[in-house]
Amino acid sequence: MISRVLSGLIAIVFLAVGSVAMAGEPISIAFKPGKEPYVLPKSPFTDADYIPTNALGIEPEICYQAFKAVGKEIKPVYMNYNRMPTELVAKNIDAATQLVPDLEDVTYVGGYVHLHDHVIYSLSNDQEIKTIADVAGLRVLAFQQASKFLGPEYNAAIATAKSYREIDDQEKQVQIFLAGRTDVVVLDIGIFKHWSKVYGEPDKEYGYASILGDRFFFSVGFTDPDLAAEFEKGLNIIKENGTYDKIYAKYLD
Repeated sequence: MISRVLSGLIAIVFLAVGSVAMAGEPISIAFKPGKEPYVLPKSPFTDADYIPTNALGIEPEICYQAFKAVGKEIKPVYMNYNRMPTELVAKNIDAATQLVPDLEDVTYVGGYVHLHDHVIYSLSNDQEIKTIADVAGLRVLAFQQASKFLGPEYNAAIATAKSYREIDDQEKQVQIFLAGRTDVVVLDIGIFKHWSKVYGEPDKEYGYASILGDRFFFSVGFTDPDLAAEFEKGLNIIKENGTYDKIYAKYLD
């Protein structure tokens, strides 16, 4: 009888130790790679791409600082968006970023990272964009599926453009604009500032027309509601103490 009690106590101790070890493990968070300046690492990855204290981009740094604020560590994992829901539901990862909030048994935390699409144009061409209708007669280059995402007013305006194209590669989109091969680009202001800086033109005069709606916030999905609550708490802390804004400024200003 005593031996059975002792065995049970030992089993409880081992379970407790095991649970503490699990609780102390870094939180695995999936990011889409090569999405500068939001996620800087891209294939082929190096060991440095998995160290969260490195400058890995806006998204990993927000996650790192939010969890650091509540005493936890993260482990970055890189994969495309199509894999994230499957890996998350299978609990192969603890969290996935920029998900559409439509999975069952997943808890979402909003207000995580934001994009703000602008119409960007060169001031050297004596043109000014005050409304989306002002793209009439101009060459317009937009991000992929912009016509589906930005709504009927946008679609009516681009119908009057001299030319209109959408491409997936936003680095190339900025390159084409800087080379003068399009009059305006439609993309997130942060992405534009990042690539214009990379190509040595951060101080050139551009017009930034914020006429495509407000900032669009993305969510992080968690299979553990308690972990989601901790992340939300940490996210609120870094927003209140200014760390969140400093992360954006670090990569964009």
